[in-house]
Amino acid sequence: RVSAARPNPAPTRRPVRLRRQLIAVVSLVALATAVLLGVVSTLTLRAELLDRVDDALVAASDRGKGVPDLGGFTPPDLDPGSQHSPDPSTDPTAGTGSTPYGWDGEPPGLGARGQAAGTVVVEVRDGAVIAAAYLDAKGEPQSLTDAQAKQVMQACEKAGKHPVWVTIEGLGTYRALKVTRDDGSSMMTALPWESAAGTLQRYIV
Repeated sequence: RVSAARPNPAPTRRPVRLRRQLIAVVSLVALATAVLLGVVSTLTLRAELLDRVDDALVAASDRGKGVPDLGGFTPPDLDPGSQHSPDPSTDPTAGTGSTPYGWDGEPPGLGARGQAAGTVVVEVRDGAVIAAAYLDAKGEPQSLTDAQAKQVMQACEKAGKHPVWVTIEGLGTYRALKVTRDDGSSMMTALPWESAAGTLQRYIV
């Protein structure tokens, strides 16, 4: 007896579904890897930029600290006979202001040679701000308001000897550092984060 031929079973669609699922999984893994690499590289760049700003901050603080403290005597521009007036041609710490060390009623450390535009210096004696200013885009000293100086002082007091973030009203985000002199007075220096933030933003975009 000859049996009737059975029709071939319909081809299954399972392999097609598996391929699609595999492609989707691989795509998700590739996307996740790309995102992870992007995050890691962004964090690495941010850390490098932060190190650069902090290195520049320490250098600016050292320059300012090296300028003789003028708080103990009359500023040289008001005392022509003062023996403390440096010669800018021979003294590398002498500033380029109209008076020795850039003293125009502003923090002496702000007039130290090499201080960049955007640098902020706050001088504190006996817990009170005695001078506070920053260098504008033209390198000219501009006084800080009492509120701005207080923001820098409070941030630095909390951080101790380490660089700290501080937002200065009207100026932006800064990295700040406090140093204490032998006489007990303090000098607080801050540098803007704006340029580094712009670099980071362009990298992300």
